[in-house]
Amino acid sequence: MSTHEVNKGKTALITGIVLTALAALLFGYQLWTGIGNALVFPQFAASIGLAVNATGWFWITVQIALPIIVAALALLTARKRGALVRGVMLLAGVALVSVALIDIMHLVPNTSYFS
Repeated sequence: MSTHEVNKGKTALITGIVLTALAALLFGYQLWTGIGNALVFPQFAASIGLAVNATGWFWITVQIALPIIVAALALLTARKRGALVRGVMLLAGVALVSVALIDIMHLVPNTSYFS
């Protein structure tokens, strides 16, 4: 094995580790926002004289569960691949969750959360 091949392998490994760490931070942020909404929505609803209904709790639960499920699936599908592929797949998962949560935010009316 030449020095160039060794350096290329180390570069791919370091890049994969950095991408995986970035994806973990972004998945953590998505999860944290879901948990924050679960904690704050009932207080907000009470402050305006309403309560969070079953539909609202469903969408809040989706916001919490989706990053966990997608991260697990990305790790499961990339388990026998290299660090670089794993990092890229995790970042693709972050993008998928982001698009899904933005779609939910735009397609589900805000008034459907409260009763």
